[in-house]
Amino acid sequence: MWATIRELAAEGSTILLTTQYLDEADELADRIAVIDHGRKVAEGTPDELKARVGRSSLRVSLVNPADTARAVALAAGMIRDTPILTPTGSGFSVALGDANQAADVLIALRNQHLDIAYAAVEQPSLDDVFMALTGRPGDPPRSQDLREPLKNATITNPPPAMSQSLSRVVQTSIPVRDALTQTIILAWRALIKTLRNPEQLVDVTAMPILFTMMFGFMFAGAISGSQANYLPILIPGIIAQTIITACVAAGVQLREDMDKGMFDRLRSLPIARIAPLAGPMTADLARYAIAAVVTLLVGILMGYRPGGGVPGVALAIMLAVITGWSLAWIFMLVGTVARTAGAVQGMSMMIMFPLTFLSNAFVPVNTLPGWLRTVTTINPVSHVVSAMRDLMNEGAITANVGWALLGCATVAAIFIPLAVRSYARRL
Repeated sequence: MWATIRELAAEGSTILLTTQYLDEADELADRIAVIDHGRKVAEGTPDELKARVGRSSLRVSLVNPADTARAVALAAGMIRDTPILTPTGSGFSVALGDANQAADVLIALRNQHLDIAYAAVEQPSLDDVFMALTGRPGDPPRSQDLREPLKNATITNPPPAMSQSLSRVVQTSIPVRDALTQTIILAWRALIKTLRNPEQLVDVTAMPILFTMMFGFMFAGAISGSQANYLPILIPGIIAQTIITACVAAGVQLREDMDKGMFDRLRSLPIARIAPLAGPMTADLARYAIAAVVTLLVGILMGYRPGGGVPGVALAIMLAVITGWSLAWIFMLVGTVARTAGAVQGMSMMIMFPLTFLSNAFVPVNTLPGWLRTVTTINPVSHVVSAMRDLMNEGAITANVGWALLGCATVAAIFIPLAVRSYARRL
């Protein structure tokens, strides 16, 4: 990837790179900006940022770790800054006023017969830049001093070790208004992605046509005696079945985005945890509406005439869209749990088929065996289909509408927190 970025830059392309790895930014970026708690705190070339952080340092390792205390005392006497022991305890590092001090310290160590295993003068790294700009707990003065002159800036994300903790700190304090804005932005991204990949609309365009015509022509006589009698039963059922099938795509696309690293880019930003999930879910409302309208149009072409008129049909489509949105959270949860998009697809089908085919979507309940009739009666999808039939065929708002909305609210109340929590654990 580095080679590709370098080739694009050499051709004159302007590239905005967000990365968690500061070494990568050092290698590839002409200019870097650093973000802390959602605010840009520094901008410049890598060398400019390193120069603002501080001076170079001398790192020394000794052959005999027992000599470290003497070496530290000697260096402290020659340089104002206090030397810092290395983690192994066999050496130290100390900030230099100028590079000549490194030679003075090394000569003094040699004169004291302290054998040196390794010595190097090191420039500050971008990790040092980030730590200096953001500070550590209990170290606000250093951070504040460095922020004052750095008011303009663009970004490199914090290192992996800090990005998760930063994201959690930021996300817990996101205002509701900002969370809604972030959701809308990510919904717009999902819509653009769909428009650029129109094959993603196959399940809400071609599939409704296929199922409506197949069931309408093949089973009408066997179930209701004629097509005219069967279409008022079939069309609401096909709308429900198509929308539930479309819900599966929500979990699959979430898993694909997670596998591609999309959410790795988001986790260090000041963004609400629910926004990456709610954004695509909001965009999917358009997909559900398309599925419902396509099914209805095919039904009308086949001879279906909804007795509920325009208001009844509109309310039925709204109910179907609400149902799709609430049930999609089940598949979003599956998307965060399963390891691959293929696994999400398989697990979701095991949920989707019982919901749709063990319902009254395609056949009257009174024609089923006793045990299956019980299962169908308690299936929440049956209440949704019955409510849609009441609205589309009669224009009546019955108790089935209330039960359907209650079922949707229950599913959403259970699975939204579960999906968000599962997603957050995998960041």
